[in-house]
Amino acid sequence: MKNIFITGVSSYLGQNLVNHLADYKFYGLINKSEPQDFPNLEKIYKLPNDIEKFFIQNKISIIIHLATNSNRIAELNYSNSIFETNINLGTNLLSKSINTPIEMFISSGSYSQDIYHESESLYTLSKMCFERIQYLFSSKYNLKNISFHLGDVYGPKDTRDKLIPYLLKNENNDIVDIKSDGNSLFSPIYIKDVTNQFRKVIENSYESKFIIQNVTSELISVKDFISIYKNIRNKDFKINFGNTQQSTLSDIDNFKILENPQYTLEKGLLEI
Repeated sequence: MKNIFITGVSSYLGQNLVNHLADYKFYGLINKSEPQDFPNLEKIYKLPNDIEKFFIQNKISIIIHLATNSNRIAELNYSNSIFETNINLGTNLLSKSINTPIEMFISSGSYSQDIYHESESLYTLSKMCFERIQYLFSSKYNLKNISFHLGDVYGPKDTRDKLIPYLLKNENNDIVDIKSDGNSLFSPIYIKDVTNQFRKVIENSYESKFIIQNVTSELISVKDFISIYKNIRNKDFKINFGNTQQSTLSDIDNFKILENPQYTLEKGLLEI
């Protein structure tokens, strides 16, 4: 059994990862919310002062860094937190990994890094910056780094303020209000396809020391997705679209998606 140190363990993805990788021992760094109790999870409420010693004593071989600040509204009010979470925390963990049993560092980002201009938001900028730091550590210090660009993750028991949980909660209403004008791009990916990809990179060897992997589906407009959602789940609610518009796009022609997912959109939407 490999031992894993994970940040963002309280997140939807974090808890599903701990549950999916039940054959691994997790040490989960908790920030605000309390995660569920799992037999393979030891909760850590504060980053140890001597984190290198902690990694060595507990034979940590993998770090999964899920903690992120994706605030895009009034981002200047949260700039310190964005940089602290998206750059500084990960850089600190990377630097403390050298000369420890850690073999692999996995971070999670978003497909927004692929389709929006780097200057679109502090979130995108900070994520791009951290990937360059990961590349430095992979090349200079021979530490394997994987960066996942995740789509819009969805699945059962999801209570987040996201589009699919919102639709699921309101799908039996006559009218559903949406802030977006419906033209924003969406990339729904089922949670089990995401956790399967984490297991795959953990358990397989790769020649490259630095890997960027998209765990995404074909880009689709919110408006088209809602039509598909209604058809698959046999719902007839009407949508009252808002006026929030699509951000400025960069290069979407070469957008990469996950090959051979186990869950089609139809299968995933019927299992939530």
